[in-house]
Amino acid sequence: EQVSGEEKLKAAFEEFKQYEDNRVEQRCAKMDAPLDALSIDFDEELYPHMLTAIAGCRWMIGRGLRLAVMKCGESIKLRQAFADVVSVGITKGMSEGLKHIVEHGQANLDLEAIEAYDPEAEAKYIAALQALKNLKYPLVDQLEGLKDAPMDMIMASVHLESDTRDDAPQWVRELRPISRSLCTRRVSSAHHARSDGVPVSVPTVVPQGLAILLADAATQTETSDEAPPQLLRSSSLPAVHS
Repeated sequence: EQVSGEEKLKAAFEEFKQYEDNRVEQRCAKMDAPLDALSIDFDEELYPHMLTAIAGCRWMIGRGLRLAVMKCGESIKLRQAFADVVSVGITKGMSEGLKHIVEHGQANLDLEAIEAYDPEAEAKYIAALQALKNLKYPLVDQLEGLKDAPMDMIMASVHLESDTRDDAPQWVRELRPISRSLCTRRVSSAHHARSDGVPVSVPTVVPQGLAILLADAATQTETSDEAPPQLLRSSSLPAVHS
């Protein structure tokens, strides 16, 4: 009777264990379905935006900074300040050369009588350098104001108005902002099976999305041999005369 009682107790325990195992499996199955759906929604909604953000950041670092420098170069005030520095720098060099010739040369000349000599050239040169140093760049303030703005707005803020036409150089057209349609990837679904045999619909990213990102990264590592020496110049800007 004792052996029979132990077997009955063991059988009841095994039956209860199987019952609890079945309940746990059923609850896990119910939890897996929403989690799988949430994972698919997460990939379909977030992943394309993540690719867009990555492409936008790469564009801003690799190309946007160049455009920002070029746009600063379009500033008439900057061009004028730089021209002033070059002009007074040449005058300063000429004045120093004339002074050296008169002081150490054999010619009996009065330095003050030479028209090309400017005794205030040194002070003018320092003042021109200080003016260039203190020059304000509106683009910098604009970009600081857009630090929390979407990438599209930041991209649009650094475009070059003088080089947006179709006849712009190829290397300038390559710096233009990437269209959002190129950054957004379509996501489809493919049916796969988990390790436990349960079929799951898993999102599949179109390979073109990765190809565009890789191509964008590759173009940013290329040398700028095709860019002309006048990187900071624009053909449509008026000439600045000192």
